[in-house]
Amino acid sequence: MSAKPFAVGFRVEHPQELVDTIQYGKMAGRPGLPPADYRLAARAPSGRGIYSFCMCPGGEVIAASSGPGEMPVNGMSAHARNSGFASSGIVAAVTTDDFGTGDVLAGFDMQKTLEARAFRKGGGEFGIPAMNLMAFLRRKDRNLSRGKALCPRVVRANLAGILPPRVEEDIRYGLERFGESMRGFLSQEGTLYGVESRTSSPVRIERENYESVTVKGLYPVGEGAGHAGGIVSSAVDGIRTALHILGKYSGQRTG
Repeated sequence: MSAKPFAVGFRVEHPQELVDTIQYGKMAGRPGLPPADYRLAARAPSGRGIYSFCMCPGGEVIAASSGPGEMPVNGMSAHARNSGFASSGIVAAVTTDDFGTGDVLAGFDMQKTLEARAFRKGGGEFGIPAMNLMAFLRRKDRNLSRGKALCPRVVRANLAGILPPRVEEDIRYGLERFGESMRGFLSQEGTLYGVESRTSSPVRIERENYESVTVKGLYPVGEGAGHAGGIVSSAVDGIRTALHILGKYSGQRTG
């Protein structure tokens, strides 16, 4: 098993109507048009990549805690995509330069640290800390939040200080660039939620021909094993692994 890069940041939410207007222009609101989505990416002067992740049109922000004292967030869209809000992770890549190489689980330790900070910012009772997007950009403590989140409660909080300083500054840089490519993205109607920290696994279980290099007969597959970065890529990795196993035992090439 080895440490691998992943990404951390916040989740930004806007009214879906605003995103539709930005993306569709005068066509916004026309029957038959689905809730608009977006895909954004930038590179900070530091060289760090900043990008949108798991964009959820017509979706909701959800608390994704799996243990005590932690507050990671995620997003989801129901089939109808009719919540009236659009959200996306806005994340920055982090590497062993950020979380160290002394321990293969150092990335997990970084996740836990950030999620504990977010938990405390949320009041320590599994509330999601939230802040006005423009207040975050302007380093204001006017942390008004608006929007909708599927969680016990949303807590007004200053999100500054959750992320490492260099990462936080690069997130700000990325948001500014996104505002240039999507006019209206930087809006008082935007809300940031913290912390988006589980974009992918911080470790990779090493394998050869899809099989673990240390445990015979074990096939580490998908996102948790560090070989995929999302739902679709995990499914593809699983299919490829299954085809390889079928071919191995049937003696026939299957894919």
